[in-house]
Amino acid sequence: MTCRLLLIAYAGLAGILPAAGRPWLAVPLCLAALLATGGLWIRALPGVPTETGVPAIRAGLAAAAGLMTLPLVALLLHAADRPVRPGPLVIGCAAVVTVLGAGALLRERLAGRRTACSLGLPAQRRHAAGPAAASGSSPAAGSGTASETFPDAGSSTAPGSSALPAEDPATDSGDPPSPAGDLRPHPQRGYARTTAAVAIPVVLAVGVGAGAVRGYLTAPHPAEPGYLSVALNDWAAGIDSPVTVPPRGLVVPVRVTSAGLGESTGLLRLRVGGQVVASRRMTVAADSVRSLTVYVPALPADGCLRAIDISVGSTSTGFYARGLPGEGADLRGGGTGTSAPAGKQTAC
Repeated sequence: MTCRLLLIAYAGLAGILPAAGRPWLAVPLCLAALLATGGLWIRALPGVPTETGVPAIRAGLAAAAGLMTLPLVALLLHAADRPVRPGPLVIGCAAVVTVLGAGALLRERLAGRRTACSLGLPAQRRHAAGPAAASGSSPAAGSGTASETFPDAGSSTAPGSSALPAEDPATDSGDPPSPAGDLRPHPQRGYARTTAAVAIPVVLAVGVGAGAVRGYLTAPHPAEPGYLSVALNDWAAGIDSPVTVPPRGLVVPVRVTSAGLGESTGLLRLRVGGQVVASRRMTVAADSVRSLTVYVPALPADGCLRAIDISVGSTSTGFYARGLPGEGADLRGGGTGTSAPAGKQTAC
């Protein structure tokens, strides 16, 4: 049985990753692997042999142990600073299955040896003592073995005595007699009561849990808060350093998103260095995404960084920019452009 559980567990774990994206195949494989792993837990741990219990209890223990394996492996991966993902989880579960299988097989082998040693010689059948035993005769000296006395064929037994072997006490109770040396306990009575004791809590837990989930889903929930966002769009979304504005200006794409809010009207403002350069009224529809462009005029070619801020109402986005020296500007200081002379730093 242990080998079958190992094969089921390995087959289920091997098929989980290829079955990714197909729940109808991955879920049965995962459940089979976890149930087989739980069975290995029960067989590997010391205690009463699993074959001598109520089937409902064995199945419940196997399911609980199998479900416990997955979070246990996840905790071990987290403690080892490894990613908790399907691949490492499957590898960890396979390692656990290997260890449990080795422990179960070792336990079965040791139990078999103990049973063989405890059997010893077969029990001798008991008979009524014959005339030779009544006369006090003893075995021959020096024979080295104990001889057994049997009644003679012609002898008669005493009144009230019986020459039949003594009955096994287990036979008087109505249970089948157990072979000599069998260490396995007899199946306990009261399977119906035990099964009911296990089934009633499970049914109550499922009923209460299903009612709680249904009540939560049908109960009224407060509406999620709405939001209005302004973000750079298209090429401007990749700005990660100061931008150089050419002399003709710069057109910046912007995306305005509204979710969970009604239609609103606000001012679209452009600020350069904290000063409002341009503004206009803008209407934002409810639950909409709108793309637009904002024109940024040319900046002074003094090499200073200026904050470019684009806002709709109280929500804004922006970046930093600097001006580009205009045409005809002399960077060596001899021209009439607007750039600063070489060797001098303009205060920003």
